[in-house]
Amino acid sequence: MRLLYTLTVFIASSCIRILSVFNPKWKNWFLVRKDFSSPPTSKKKIIIHCASHGEYEQTKLLAKQLRSEGYFVIMSFFSLSGQEIIQEEKEFYDDIVFLPIDLPAKMNAFVNKLNPSLFIINKYEYWYNLMYVLKESKIPFVFINMNTKKNAKYFKWPLRSLHSIIREADLFFVHNEDSRLALTEFGIPDDKIQDASDSRISSILHEKNKAIIIPEIANLQGEIVIYGSVHRSDIQAIISGIEILPHVTHIIVPHELDTENLTFFKTSLPEYMVEFQTAVKTSRLVLVNKLGILKHLYKYASLAYIGGGFSNSIHNSLEAIVEHVPVIAGPKDKGFEEVLYFKNAMYYTIFSPQEFGNKAKELSAQNLEYKHKEKVLQYFNNNNSNKLIIESVHELTK
Repeated sequence: MRLLYTLTVFIASSCIRILSVFNPKWKNWFLVRKDFSSPPTSKKKIIIHCASHGEYEQTKLLAKQLRSEGYFVIMSFFSLSGQEIIQEEKEFYDDIVFLPIDLPAKMNAFVNKLNPSLFIINKYEYWYNLMYVLKESKIPFVFINMNTKKNAKYFKWPLRSLHSIIREADLFFVHNEDSRLALTEFGIPDDKIQDASDSRISSILHEKNKAIIIPEIANLQGEIVIYGSVHRSDIQAIISGIEILPHVTHIIVPHELDTENLTFFKTSLPEYMVEFQTAVKTSRLVLVNKLGILKHLYKYASLAYIGGGFSNSIHNSLEAIVEHVPVIAGPKDKGFEEVLYFKNAMYYTIFSPQEFGNKAKELSAQNLEYKHKEKVLQYFNNNNSNKLIIESVHELTK
């Protein structure tokens, strides 16, 4: 099965490499993987691997805490998304690399060149040749923020035999009993499974406590609804909100801020929309075209719509909820503990984009910020800790 997997990765990556001649984004994706050297250091190296910017936000405070414990922390990425922001936050890590294509020779070169003392894999970044190389190189690796179920595709044919390499991991930090049960039934010893909170919580609280002011939004008058990390598939929800709540200020924050995507939102929404840099107090429709500030906008809102629920999956709802802002999102929200915890109490699901306006109008009359205040505080107070992971890192890198 591993041979078939490797052959598939080789063929797919070769085809994409050829097509990258016509696609600047793909071309850059290959270009950044040409070199994965790292500055020399006498410190023990830890690699934290994240898929993209969202997962980086989830782990960056853990990375910073590990740096303060004397480790040399390297952030590894698959995607290039959000690198403009990540490259500026050098207080959280020592170096950045991009994971090579998951072929045995490339992963061997990657691991041998960086020679980490520990490899931390965030969530579901299952790169099977990488894990085989780590095993053969006797480099411990752990999974953090794991949230899975026993009926997940990885535990079934045809992926089951390929997925068996995860049994070689040294530890799994899971969010819930479902994840523990799934791993136990897959043959993971109980002593390898640790209950740990979502590391997003620490990072979200860290960002909230910065209390960063965004004056262009702070100066707006009246009630504000924020549409965070929205996709093109969310456009009807936005239109519904604008039509049914005309007295409210609507702030649109696309998930992708490239020129083509921004143009889509500009041409799909009313002409009176302005970019946030030119917003005035009475602006009623504002487009945010700057990366990295969404998490600092929610405190100005009375309601938030979280994008992605009508495409692949919802984006981060906790950045809004921590500010006691009720959230509405589409139905693709599986695998998020907070959705279950806050269901119909700060988190509300709609099943078609056109429902948003009416749902928003209904919720705006309920004073939910105060009704569920204690529930929000309890959730964040009970989940704020990276301590268990750091203690385990010390043990594994002795």
